[in-house]
Amino acid sequence: MQAIGKQLTLRGFLVGGQRQHAAEFAEKMSAWLADGTVRYDETIVDGLENAPQAFMDLLDGANTGKMLVRL
Repeated sequence: MQAIGKQLTLRGFLVGGQRQHAAEFAEKMSAWLADGTVRYDETIVDGLENAPQAFMDLLDGANTGKMLVRL
C-alpha cells in the first residue's frame, strides 16, 4: 500500500532474461566468494533420517540460508 501511496513504479526481471551476463557474473562471483567479499549462510542437518524434520523446519523458517541434508 505504501508503494501505491507514493506512486512508485515496481519493475521485476527474470534471471533467464539476463543470460548474456552469466559468464561475467560467474567470474566475478567466484572471485568474491574466494576472497570473502560475499559470504553465505546455510543450515546443515546430518542424516537422511532427519530429512523430514529438516523439511518441516524449512517451511517454518527455522533455517538460515540454504537448508542442506548431509548424507
